[in-house]
Amino acid sequence: MVASSSPDGAAVQGRALAVLRLSRGFTRLQLAQAARVTPSNLSSYERGLSVPQQATLDRLLDAMGLPPEAIERAKTFAVYPLGKDGTLPPDVRAPERAPESDRSRAAALKLAQEVGKAFAHVTLAFMELKAGGWRLPPTE
Repeated sequence: MVASSSPDGAAVQGRALAVLRLSRGFTRLQLAQAARVTPSNLSSYERGLSVPQQATLDRLLDAMGLPPEAIERAKTFAVYPLGKDGTLPPDVRAPERAPESDRSRAAALKLAQEVGKAFAHVTLAFMELKAGGWRLPPTE
């Protein structure tokens, strides 16, 4: 796993770090102290202004109790909080042919996914307010 050095990669990785930090309940100061980085450096990483060295990224993830793969999953979430196409995957069976317990499970799953989407929106909005807004990569 290598930290991205492109501007777009820095922004995505920064958002991913912020999502992970917030999901683990850390303040910026708490995580910075636990990972032995300065709060200003952590802020710079989360805002996509700079990219941490691999050893620093490993310390940040370790301080949050996360495996190295967590940053890649968080990057995907940072780019596609609702999934790549913004929709749920199609059910492979027709709903009327599914047993009652499967329809109940599917309804519960859909509800949980909708709550997750709403939570993702609220989390990202909170992060934007807290960080003073995200820098968007230039559009082509």
